[in-house]
Amino acid sequence: MKRLLCLLLSICLLLTPALAAGVNSSLPLKSSGLASLPKLSKEQIAQLLEEHPLGFAGDALVTAPSSKAPYAEGKVSEAALQAALGRLTLIRRLAGLEPVTLDQELTQRAQYGAVLLAAHGDLSHHPDRPEDMDEDFYRRGLNATSSSNLYMGANATLPQAVDAFIDDSDRGNLPMLGHRRWVLSPDMGKTGLGFAPGDKTPGGRSYHFATLWALDHSGKTGDYDFIAWPASGAFPATLFQKDQAWSVSLNPEKYAVPALSELTVTLTRDDATAWILEGSRSYAAADAGAYLAVDTGNYGVSNCIIFRPQLDTSAYRGKYTVTINGLRTPEGRDAGFSYEVDFFVPGESAEPVKPTDPTQPAQPATGTGFSDVSADAWYAADVAYAAQNHLFNGVGGDRFDPDGSMTRVMLMTVLARLDGEDTTPSGKETWFIKGHRWAVTNRISDGLDPHKALTLEELSTMLYNYAKLRYGASAAHNFHLAGMPDGNSVSSWATEGTNWMVDQGLLQGDQERKLHPQRIASRAQVAALLHRFLEAQA
Repeated sequence: MKRLLCLLLSICLLLTPALAAGVNSSLPLKSSGLASLPKLSKEQIAQLLEEHPLGFAGDALVTAPSSKAPYAEGKVSEAALQAALGRLTLIRRLAGLEPVTLDQELTQRAQYGAVLLAAHGDLSHHPDRPEDMDEDFYRRGLNATSSSNLYMGANATLPQAVDAFIDDSDRGNLPMLGHRRWVLSPDMGKTGLGFAPGDKTPGGRSYHFATLWALDHSGKTGDYDFIAWPASGAFPATLFQKDQAWSVSLNPEKYAVPALSELTVTLTRDDATAWILEGSRSYAAADAGAYLAVDTGNYGVSNCIIFRPQLDTSAYRGKYTVTINGLRTPEGRDAGFSYEVDFFVPGESAEPVKPTDPTQPAQPATGTGFSDVSADAWYAADVAYAAQNHLFNGVGGDRFDPDGSMTRVMLMTVLARLDGEDTTPSGKETWFIKGHRWAVTNRISDGLDPHKALTLEELSTMLYNYAKLRYGASAAHNFHLAGMPDGNSVSSWATEGTNWMVDQGLLQGDQERKLHPQRIASRAQVAALLHRFLEAQA
């Protein structure tokens, strides 16, 4: 379970650009973020991602808080705070914004807020006071909850909360993306972070509550045209999934409040495929699919264009050009513009390294049936195995999309079919419902965030859970992760499964033996690990 609550203050057409009637595609090309900050190179971005990983395996708390009488705020460890601040710094720098500082006083306030949420057991900016909580503790907590982004997640960490705020694309938050816009506020100068565990549910799952102080305007805004996510220039595809919404927050000194009815947003891929979203049409908020809206709420920068295409691929790769028509200056002049986003996968070379074994197959596979899988590709045999054994197929049009991603529920469905489960939907059931139900029932997955892109540590954990279910596997006695250069970056909930995968020789890391556990697993990597996993069990 993952939930967010943000502080409240106030059908896509597939066309080529030439067919887009009434759309000006020759608008000036601009850059997002502060003009004073140079764009990062792909190498610099990859380095920042290595320095500020999503996982955190250390002790989150120095002193445990108490969410029951007698209430106590506790204290978050400096390592956990710095890990979250590092993640926040990474995100802001990618967006072309200055970093923020961690304020001790705001952090203490935020901690009271996290404990109040844990006591309340849910997210609210104005939670009621528990009868046995004294008034002073409650007022401190309420001050924080009414001034912060709020997060609730199962077995969550503070860095994960930061990433959840920047995602913000579920149907409840999609119309305003308020969490993201607070995180990307150009005039934020400092913040505070709070973190507290809540009670376990009857199912035994632990929930954590996090607060990020949002109401701060102590920073120097600087000159900018707009703040975009994903930002212009090189951008890591691992931080932006296909079902997440794009956002463009306009500098109110340079742009008038955008009128939705006058807007046209065109997203053009480097192969000239274009998606056109028109403000004159109606788009319903959902967890996936085409969407276009304007929000003028005061979440950091007030005037925000929110859009999401109906993609024909599983992931963003390569260069996309965004063109926005129908904007005006405060004086009423036309002010449309374009910007470019170059999606890349950090660490991915032109010849990808096999994640489990850098050696090539002795006999390269031929005749995979996919136009984008060459016979001498390191994953050719694995793709052929996956297709021949009906584990999963291509993406249509004789393409396998080896560099694309899979969602969590896709793997759940694959494993369900492997187990002999009939996943064919009945009646009006969604395609994934039976696979999802099987995975949760058999404890293969917690079933949360089914449409999120699958990471390598999630892949490892699900395969391990399946091995426990069908083959009686158990974790190795020796903790093999300790011997991997980035073994300590594996999330705490994934250590057992990832350790087992390493112990079995199924997961060996890259050429430097790095696991990159939070990296999105490519379809080729999934095919390779499934192939090796099943052959090992034969």
